Amino acid sequence: MNTPSTNNVPPPFPPNQLPEESLDLKKLLFRFLRNWYWLVLGLAVGFTIAYLQLRYSTTIYNVTSTVFISGKDQGTFSQEELIAELSGGRSRSNVANELEILSSSNLMRTVVDSLQLNVQYFQEGRIKDTELYRDSPLQLVVADSSRLPAYRNIRLLAMDQRDFKVITNAQDSLPGSFGRTTEIAGLPLTIFNRGEVQPGATYRIQLRPPDGLARSYANKLQLRQENYSDVIRMSMVDPVPDKVTDIMRVLIQVYNQRTLREKTEAGQNTLSFVDERLRFITDELYAVERQVEGMKERTGMGVDLTDRASSFLGQLNTLDQAKGELQLQKQLLQKIKAYVEAEDYRILPVSGEILDGSVGGLVQEYNQVLFERENLLESATAENPAVATYVEQLNYLEENILLAIRTKEETIEVRLAAIEQQIAPLEQQIARVPSSERQLLQIMRQQQIKEQLFLFLLEKREETALGIAAQTANASMLDQPVRTGAVSPNRRRTYILYCLLGLALPAGILFLLYYLDNKVRSREDLEEISSTPFLGAIVQSKKPQSIVVSRGSRSSIAELFRMLRTNLSYNAAGEEGRVILVTSSVSGEGKTFVSINLGASLALSGKKVLLLGLDLRKPKLSQYLTGSKAPRGVTNLLVGETDDSSELIQAVEGYDNLHFLDCGPLPPNPAELLMTKRMQELLDTFRQEYDHIIIDLPPVGLVTDALLLEEEGDQTIAVTRFGFTIKPHVKMLDELYQKRKLPKMGIVLNGVKQGRSYGYGYGYGYGGGYGYGYGYYSDDKKKAWWKFW
Repeated sequence: MNTPSTNNVPPPFPPNQLPEESLDLKKLLFRFLRNWYWLVLGLAVGFTIAYLQLRYSTTIYNVTSTVFISGKDQGTFSQEELIAELSGGRSRSNVANELEILSSSNLMRTVVDSLQLNVQYFQEGRIKDTELYRDSPLQLVVADSSRLPAYRNIRLLAMDQRDFKVITNAQDSLPGSFGRTTEIAGLPLTIFNRGEVQPGATYRIQLRPPDGLARSYANKLQLRQENYSDVIRMSMVDPVPDKVTDIMRVLIQVYNQRTLREKTEAGQNTLSFVDERLRFITDELYAVERQVEGMKERTGMGVDLTDRASSFLGQLNTLDQAKGELQLQKQLLQKIKAYVEAEDYRILPVSGEILDGSVGGLVQEYNQVLFERENLLESATAENPAVATYVEQLNYLEENILLAIRTKEETIEVRLAAIEQQIAPLEQQIARVPSSERQLLQIMRQQQIKEQLFLFLLEKREETALGIAAQTANASMLDQPVRTGAVSPNRRRTYILYCLLGLALPAGILFLLYYLDNKVRSREDLEEISSTPFLGAIVQSKKPQSIVVSRGSRSSIAELFRMLRTNLSYNAAGEEGRVILVTSSVSGEGKTFVSINLGASLALSGKKVLLLGLDLRKPKLSQYLTGSKAPRGVTNLLVGETDDSSELIQAVEGYDNLHFLDCGPLPPNPAELLMTKRMQELLDTFRQEYDHIIIDLPPVGLVTDALLLEEEGDQTIAVTRFGFTIKPHVKMLDELYQKRKLPKMGIVLNGVKQGRSYGYGYGYGYGGGYGYGYGYYSDDKKKAWWKFW
């Protein structure tokens, strides 16, 4: 046992230097365990909310595919690529440019128009709407798509497989039939039933602006180059994975069509130039042939020429063929020059068979840069710095092309002059041929020139056409679009998050209540803030009677009063301790209840006990014991109305040695009455007649009556109440103990709820080590399993 405290022993803590309060994790844990049902309820609520959210939230799926981008023609190698491969490096890939093209809004706009994604179909539910894509039973057709509104919701109620109602507002509706044109908001629309509609179901047709929708899908499309290769990984998230699958497939188709169109544009310009020259040469050749036929008819000459004339014609044929090719190149150069000198940038015609050398290479490079600029403009504005860089390259290439054209034209002029010098002697010799044969020779010469040029152009036209037809698409799908799983909502994370929130909310409230709780709930709470000796704890009584201590009673509360009786003797430290002052900090803490039952316990031990009610402001002693207020009492003795206390003292029924004397009439000056000499004499008289005098005093925290009897008392019991007394009041009681304003003061915790393990294994006796409950006392019952904590 702990050494009992006496007035001669200094307090264990100096005044105002008690240990500071800190967070007791063990106590907090036990509070959680005692309130486990709130934690379980919070967990169940969190789980339910997570289930409902997952049940009625829209699932977002991820769709991925891989695309191979061919950046160069097969079977051709450039000097730069050869050097790069020999040096162990990589040739420059155009995948970065293709990523910009694929993610452009203009390209996605073509996909939106192709799949008619701006018209969406939904089936309304009680909580959420479900989008219908491939399995939509409805199809909206509008005669004039240009009149289609930018944004509109059309709600219709299916009556049966033939009729429906267009819901305009909460009260009005417009009747309609599937397959018939219905005017809705001033726009004639036709809604077809492609499948089986559900009678009574509400459908919603949502019209969205194509441009905004295209930008939205372009932003959602994720493109990533795989390990610096020519492979692109495409991914997109959407509630309708089938829609994303179609978007990816059509996007690659539209991209390939665009790429082929760009690749063949230069060839088409060249083909147009060749066709134009072919039409002109064909007309000239037809005219020459008619001249030959006409001359032969007039002269009657045979088809064959003399050997000499045929020799001249053969030599001239070779020279005229070379001259015609040079003139064709000159005409193509002039056409390219006109394109370059135009104000806008245009694809230049080019043919490797007609125009070779530096001009052809510059033209090809110019067209490539122009293609890249147009691709960039699909996703950027003209003010973009990258676009300005392409413009600078095009202007630089135009200057070089014009310079190369001038150089090429000078070369052609020199070669034409050399051919003319070779032709002049042959023409002089032809002039000596007879007139009729010479005329025929000149006509046949023109015919052969036109025929050779016609055959040359026809050959180049076929080569150009084959080149256009041989163009292949840049992109090919390696892996078809496939749904890889749901990305939102994350079921595991949702359940974990809401379950944790469900636990955190009650746990947080319990912690907050614990942290802000300033009520006394255990012996440890008292010992943390007070050095006043702890005399014992009294459990809450389940009986309506005021006296719970009786002869032969083995209830837990009776045993605790017996323990209090024993601890009072230890607290007296061998002295008599006959006058026991009972007070509290405030009213309602049970000091009268403790006084009565402590007196009953002392009386049962053979002591003669007097319960003296000196709470002259709110007396309760007689009310507790008899059920009514005492008409006469201590007040009558103190004011001198009578000197015979025996006629005022009453015996407690059932207890031979227990008597009580209550206040009686309420005096106007209670403090002054307690300070009179008559009060001292009265107590001296009672000391001679009784072994113990238990004085029920007013709360010491409200009035000073208890302090007035300091010299008359031998011991003091300060009563606190479980869950009622606040800690600042306990500190006030401790201050009285520290300053020794009351004799041999000890503290009692009253009203402890049975079955609550406050103290965590420590007893409530003065010396510690004593407990209650758990089958030891007669009123203890076995707890149900759900009340374990």
